Amino acid sequence: MRCCSEPRRLPALALAGALLAAGLAAPVLAGTELSLVRSIAGQVDLVGTGGSLRAAPNGTSPCALVVADAADLVGLPGGARIEAAYLHWSGSWSPLAGSTATTPDWQVTLDDQPVTADRIFTETVSVGGASLDFFAGVADVTALVAAKGSGTYVFSGLEVNAGDPHCDNAMVLAGWSLIVVYEQSSAPVQVIDIFDGFRACQGDEIALTARNFLVPVSYTHLTL
Repeated sequence: MRCCSEPRRLPALALAGALLAAGLAAPVLAGTELSLVRSIAGQVDLVGTGGSLRAAPNGTSPCALVVADAADLVGLPGGARIEAAYLHWSGSWSPLAGSTATTPDWQVTLDDQPVTADRIFTETVSVGGASLDFFAGVADVTALVAAKGSGTYVFSGLEVNAGDPHCDNAMVLAGWSLIVVYEQSSAPVQVIDIFDGFRACQGDEIALTARNFLVPVSYTHLTL
């Protein structure tokens, strides 16, 4: 996910939905390592899209936002059946006075349809003595994507803190991504592992373990 251009002292936030290939029932998970949440095996593949509500890079305007962002989902072949589609979003928030978002935002809009997070995450990053709070949400939007297919998706309704302390540290975050797994007869036989999590990392590694491999019943050759 594209979050903020020209990051300054910004530990990268590993957003929910890494892929190898109030009123909410969901618990808030803080500083959560990536973990496997689903495996999809067969003749499957994936496509994705996403963007940012940041209006400009940090060097130009580190706090400016737009209210909506549009991105094209391309690459879905004809006859493909949507196995799963997940919308991910993340942003900055602060309980401090003057914040433009004093709580995390678990409800957004995709193509004018309200979307509520199924899984929610928070993380706090310390920068120069300031504690900066971030959040991420994940929602299953399989039905929405199955009905529409390829095309332009419009993301909106995300409220984030564009004021201090994020603004003066050039760490305003407002991004989204859409990941779609599909089944189709011409797709390769493989396993797609879907991981969720949300934590800060800088000068570090995020290790994911590949598993659940599916070997074809028959094949003509094998190349290693």
